[in-house]
Amino acid sequence: MKKFTLFFAFVFATTMTFAQNNISNVNQEGDDNTTAVTQVGNQNTLGLTQLGANNIADVAQEGVTNNAEVSNVGSDNAVSLAQIGENNIGINILEGNNNTASITSEGSNNIVRQEATTNSSNLIGFQQGNNNTVVQNINGTGLGNNQTVANSIGNDNTVTQELNGENSNMLVDQFGDANTGIFQQNGVSNNVSALQDGNENTIVAGQTGNNNFSGGQNDTQLSQVGDENLIELSQQGNFNTSATFQTGNNNVSSNAQVGEGQVSLIRQTGNRNTAGVVQSDN
Repeated sequence: MKKFTLFFAFVFATTMTFAQNNISNVNQEGDDNTTAVTQVGNQNTLGLTQLGANNIADVAQEGVTNNAEVSNVGSDNAVSLAQIGENNIGINILEGNNNTASITSEGSNNIVRQEATTNSSNLIGFQQGNNNTVVQNINGTGLGNNQTVANSIGNDNTVTQELNGENSNMLVDQFGDANTGIFQQNGVSNNVSALQDGNENTIVAGQTGNNNFSGGQNDTQLSQVGDENLIELSQQGNFNTSATFQTGNNNVSSNAQVGEGQVSLIRQTGNRNTAGVVQSDN
């Protein structure tokens, strides 16, 4: 997917503002609440807090230099935050289980940040534009089963994901030039899958724990399409699996594994590529 359009539909509007320098604070405590906030203009600020279960939050901002922070404490909640413009900041903080949080950002120089202490939840971040940043952090609880998804379209964008827990997935797609993806997983039976399509892209991935793998279940694995790409992957633990695919010229791939029963596959198509693999038993 190389292009997407933002569409916002809000059934219940508890707060709506259409000017500059507006401040909206919404606090809900209880279950089955629905909140929709729309701000149009510049330098607007939104703070939304929901406590309880089965809550829904829909937030939209259009303009320049807007800030939005949505916080949910509870389970089975759904958060949707959308921003159109430049120099905007969207923050979502989750605490609880079985939650879904989505932040969509269209424009340049925007920041999307999602943080969760959770079990069986999904963090989804979409950005279209240049010089944007996606940061997603999960501290897993219980059996984990969490997932972070980031889709970045444009140039000079950065995606950073950190996941602590078990049985969780990272999925990243970046389309454009000079993009960077940084991924770190700590735990057991986790997976990271990343695709970059463009030039001068960088992927740096690290996994610490047992039975982790990079790519699998028909995932993209770590793949780059274009020129002057770099992939670095480090795995520590047992029964790890790694796979890297690069198509283009002047690519560099480095893979280090520490543990037992490890499998590594690096495939490069093009000229002047460099691949290095280091494996060591404990």
